[in-house]
Amino acid sequence: GGIAHDFNNMLQVILGFTDLALSKLGASDPLINDLTKIKKTAERAAELVQKLLAFSRKQILEKKVVNMNDLINEHIQMVRRLIPENIELSVVTKAENPTVFVDPVGIEQVIMNIVLNARDAMPDGGKIYIETKNEILESPLNIGEESLKPGEYFTVSIKDTGIGMDEATLSRIFEPFFSTKGRNKGVGLGLSVAWGIIKQHNGNIEVYSSPGKGSTFKIYLPVHEGEETRSENREEERRKLKGKETILIAEDEEAIRELLKEVLEDLGYKVILARDGLEAIELLEINKEVLDLLILDLVMPKMGGYEVYKKMISKNLNFPVIFMTGYTEEKFDENFDKERNVEIISKPFTPDFITKKVREILDRGIKKGVF
Repeated sequence: GGIAHDFNNMLQVILGFTDLALSKLGASDPLINDLTKIKKTAERAAELVQKLLAFSRKQILEKKVVNMNDLINEHIQMVRRLIPENIELSVVTKAENPTVFVDPVGIEQVIMNIVLNARDAMPDGGKIYIETKNEILESPLNIGEESLKPGEYFTVSIKDTGIGMDEATLSRIFEPFFSTKGRNKGVGLGLSVAWGIIKQHNGNIEVYSSPGKGSTFKIYLPVHEGEETRSENREEERRKLKGKETILIAEDEEAIRELLKEVLEDLGYKVILARDGLEAIELLEINKEVLDLLILDLVMPKMGGYEVYKKMISKNLNFPVIFMTGYTEEKFDENFDKERNVEIISKPFTPDFITKKVREILDRGIKKGVF
């Protein structure tokens, strides 16, 4: 977690200032090609961090519209490295409508967990088959004690030729900490985490297995029915992101503070900077009559962002808050008051992303100030 925090902070600075530089160059500037290469490399580094965190079950879910056939084909290249040579792994993508609204890292984690479970069920070698399809459910499909609503689904089946499972094992495979692998071979969380992620996506997992005949895990995910957002003219999009509100930013990394200040002031916002949580509390008290939004890093010296948030509430102050995190395991109060407009975003993020998030939360029109 600590390494991820530091690495994500560095990537935030690289990606942020690269984007900023690109936005200031003309279309024919020779530096565009070099800067674009830097940006793409940093983005790949950020994706690698997320994949490693997915493997350790510590990522924050962020959904977007993706082509699941492409996602599976790309992710399997990484998974293959974890499969011994005596296991054959094949992928067939038959789904004609693979567009699904998912968290890519979460889904990659699900696929990896199930594939590794299949690997462990074949100590002497075997085969793993992965196949995608589309299925239309005309009526509810009962899976265990739950059912899937009628509609079109993207399905991915992961089948192995391993030792299989009996009915008693099948009934418990998604229980946390349940494992048949013995000591020092995992803590029995892989499949329960996979099930939880799929349930968060309004899907389910159906399992077929019997002793000596292998296992098949069939994942159902609702097909995305809406249209993808059309890209607007850059100038029109920029005009919509402008504002005159006052924003307090608390971040201990100077480069990130300055990046956010430049990005937001360029759009017309007034920005007040704090180097840590204690300074943020002081500036909050001084500027409470003019503030509109707080952007707080969750982990800072002296006092973290969540402590600042709790202090704000204790002082009967009510402002929308965006938490930034480069960590993966912060413990949050699960009872965040939704009316207070609390958002949590993961580093690294692009200038476009943060400016859209700022405008989005300010446009909700929350009553702010003293209550």
